[in-house]
Amino acid sequence: MLCDKNMYAKIQQKSKERGKSMLQLERQQKILDYLKENRKATTNELSELLGVSTTTIRTDLNQMDKENLITKTHGGAVYNDRSL
Repeated sequence: MLCDKNMYAKIQQKSKERGKSMLQLERQQKILDYLKENRKATTNELSELLGVSTTTIRTDLNQMDKENLITKTHGGAVYNDRSL
């Protein structure tokens, strides 16, 4: 499942502003897609899914939470449904 083009464009713009690598952008897009489909995920679940450390996932979730793309929870994250 892909995110809408506007959300992806927002992620790309924020990434350029912060100087993020494309790998980080792709990983965060996969996290967002996964959360959109599953509504929630744990840090461990995302770490195993993407093959990166839990520290890397926490860093991504912190950045995505600051951008209001997701809501970080204790041990994971939930998708922010903008249609509500």
